[in-house]
Parts: sequence; C-alpha cells; structure tokens
Amino acid sequence: MKLTADEALLFRFSALTYNAHRIHYDHNWVREEGYRCLVVHGPLQALMMGELIRSSGDGLVGKQFAYRLVAPMIGSQTFTVLAAADGVNAGVEARDVHGTVTAVGTVGPIDPEQSEVAAMPFDYSVEAARYDVARGGQERVQAAAVAIAELVPHPGTLLDVAGGTIIVSNRIAAHGLIPAGETSFVAVGQRGEPA
Repeated sequence: MKLTADEALLFRFSALTYNAHRIHYDHNWVREEGYRCLVVHGPLQALMMGELIRSSGDGLVGKQFAYRLVAPMIGSQTFTVLAAADGVNAGVEARDVHGTVTAVGTVGPIDPEQSEVAAMPFDYSVEAARYDVARGGQERVQAAAVAIAELVPHPGTLLDVAGGTIIVSNRIAAHGLIPAGETSFVAVGQRGEPA
C-alpha cells in the first residue's frame, strides 16, 4: 500500500488532527529542530499501517493495534506500508522512499488490563492541561497566535473550528481578532469556556 505524503497532505493532516507542531509544515522551523525537510507524521504512518491490517488482514475490530516509530520519515514522498515477512496479521511496517523502515505495527488480542484502564473516568481538564504543556505550552501558543493574526485582515473575526483546548483562541483574541464559532466550544464542552 502506498501513500504520497506531499506538503499539502502534511498540512491537511496537521489541521485534521489539530497538530500544531511546525515540523510538519514549516520549512524554516524544521531546520531549527535539526531536520533537513518536513517530517511525515508518525500517526499518519500508523493510520496507513492500520488500514493495511483492516483491508488485507483479519481486521482490527476487537483487537489491539500497537505501533512504534523507529526512524523519522523526512521530506515529501510516496511511502510504502508492507506486511511483515510472516504476513499482515503478524505485523506491518512503513518504509520511506529510500526503503528505510520508519515505523512498525502489530495487532493482537486486547489486553484486559488495558481495557480496564480505558473504562476509567476520563478527566478532560487534567488531560487538556498535560496536552497543552506537551505541545509547547504558552510559548508555542503565542507563536501560533501571532502567525494566524498576521494572516487575517484587521479588524476581523476568525472562525475557530475544532479549537482544541482553546488556548490558541484566547491568544488570538488578545491580538484584536474575535474568535467566533460555537463549534469549537462544543468540541471541548467539558472544559471549554468561550474565549
């Protein structure tokens, strides 16, 4: 199975997954982080590995899919997802355009211990705070807000759809734009407060 991960797809996948990490779409930023070109998302590779198992193997329903990234996939390219030597149900791997294995995946029975953890109550506020910090915290939020504010004519209103934890929306408001759209606040209903 092959997928062409060009710049447009990398940008769209970042938007779709609300991933603001600039290594996936900003050529100048990737050099600051030590890469020569844009980095293909690990979850995009995992998605393709899961799709190979779903479409060519025994499927994923009622099973646990696990993956591990083993090397960065650098640059726009057509990458390949292949079955392991013993077949797709034994495992899968993603390979970059040069044939380097960049991710490996396995499918197996669901671990009962993990299924109990998944059934525990989820505290969105705690998880959202962890996510905000893991994504660069307020420094990255400020950089994103400035970049967005420079793109929108002033005065103006910016429709914020799928606003995640709303920290970027709040900073955009500080730049004189009015983030609008109930959609973003419904998406984070347990935590969200209108910016």
